[in-house]
Amino acid sequence: MTENIESLKKSLTIYRGLVEVSSLINSITDFDQLLRAILDIARRVMQAEAASLFLVDDATQSLELIIASFNEGVFVEPHITVPKGRGISGWVKEHKESVLIPDAYKDPRFFADADKTTGFHSRSILCAPLFRGNECIGVLQVLNSTNKDCFEAEDLEGFIAYSNLISTAIEKLRTIERILAQERVERDLTIAAEIQREILSQSLPDHLENADFAAYNLAAQNVGGDFYDVFQKDADTIYFAIGDVSGKGIPAALLMAQTLSALQFVFRTSPTPAQALEHLNETVQGKIIRGMFVTVIIGRLTPSTHRIEIASAGHCAPFLVSGSGIATVFDIASSMPIGIQPGVKYEQTEASLKPSDLLVLYTDGLSESRDPQTEQYFDDLLLKKLSRSWTGPTEIVETLALEEKLHRRDTPQRDDLTILSGGFRKVIHQKHMKFTSDSNQLSDIRSTLRTFLEKTPLSEMDAELIILAVDEACTNVIRHAYDNKTGEPIDLKMSWDGHRLKIQLKDLGKACDPASIRSRELEDVRPGGVGVHIIKNAFDSVTYTPQKQGMELVLIKKVSS
Repeated sequence: MTENIESLKKSLTIYRGLVEVSSLINSITDFDQLLRAILDIARRVMQAEAASLFLVDDATQSLELIIASFNEGVFVEPHITVPKGRGISGWVKEHKESVLIPDAYKDPRFFADADKTTGFHSRSILCAPLFRGNECIGVLQVLNSTNKDCFEAEDLEGFIAYSNLISTAIEKLRTIERILAQERVERDLTIAAEIQREILSQSLPDHLENADFAAYNLAAQNVGGDFYDVFQKDADTIYFAIGDVSGKGIPAALLMAQTLSALQFVFRTSPTPAQALEHLNETVQGKIIRGMFVTVIIGRLTPSTHRIEIASAGHCAPFLVSGSGIATVFDIASSMPIGIQPGVKYEQTEASLKPSDLLVLYTDGLSESRDPQTEQYFDDLLLKKLSRSWTGPTEIVETLALEEKLHRRDTPQRDDLTILSGGFRKVIHQKHMKFTSDSNQLSDIRSTLRTFLEKTPLSEMDAELIILAVDEACTNVIRHAYDNKTGEPIDLKMSWDGHRLKIQLKDLGKACDPASIRSRELEDVRPGGVGVHIIKNAFDSVTYTPQKQGMELVLIKKVSS
């Protein structure tokens, strides 16, 4: 009878332990905290001197002693490796069976090295496998009964039930950690994608002298390896580039950022596109991960001569679209991609471009886009799609991006896609007038500007606001740059290229810090100071630039076609 009562008490203790662990599974969300609770309860419920937990190393299939407990609330994390199949725990893992070892040192399977490392003396052991489905993910064991010489069969029975619950708890926490890790990765990738988009958006200047470019970029994943860049080195030198890093995702994005950064240096220091590629190759060489490379096209526009120089490092051949809508492949020499071999020499091609000609560059995300039904590549359609008249590079870029999406019928994008189009800015109308700092000449300026604006599609309201803004700008020059002194020179240039109005105003008076040119609050209705506000409202871009003598004001108004 006494033995039955003791057995019932032990069963009740084990049952309470199982209920406690079941509650822990639903309440603890920290993995380390759960492991500590598991061992504390195991020691207490099984009335053992120590408890330890081994987890399987997926790479080697060995067991790692992750954590052990010898006293209430006291834990060690020795991280002892038990080779595959060694020791009691290794045997349990390999055979997926629970064991009761009455005397550890008499069992040939016992791995005594763990005792030597920890200083603990093992006598009796209960050891049970932890499962995820049919896969053993670890081993739980308790050592040395505190109230008898060794553990008994009924102890093993309760320990197996306890271990089954532990398996559930560990797998639940691991699943939660995987989900949280994935969420962190996705959050980081979202931030990385925003940073990459911001970097690329800065690669296309808002204001270019004598040239016009438009670009489109869409990564196949959150981040990608495609890039483009347009850089005005000086008034008569405009560099442009497009590139594609091999691969996709984070490695490609990192190399893309390094290459884009290096481009800024080579644009400033290289006299020709071919030399720019050579410098870029040497700069990026040491940063290339084995097996990766970069295909790049670098070109240079010279507005004064309408010449283009262009060189390719293994990139897709560009297209040239004439003003009459004839599209041709721009035949340029191509050489080895960047990053494969040091000391590569690159060739370049030179040609003349008319202001109405447009260059179209792209990555293989466009050319290798495939129709899932016909298996036709978009590369086969490019000449046909481009053979028409275009209003400018923006229309080309937007149209090709839409056509590519329709071509693949909204199936997942297979590669990063980038399009860059540009050329010399064509001027449809222009007017240049010189006048002096005399207020009585302002009416002539207004009249000339009104006549000029009638040749553009600007609305009457926009035109009148522009006339008022230019009148205010001229008045400010007379008052502030020349201190109302008459007879001083002022230069006014107007140009219209079909979608952009540009007005340049130059004087030889007093220069000032552009940051000091501010409008007053509109509530402050005192005379003067409102002109800056009017100017900024009339134009999309307002740039004040001090010259060697005087100031230059450049006003840009964009008009959508």
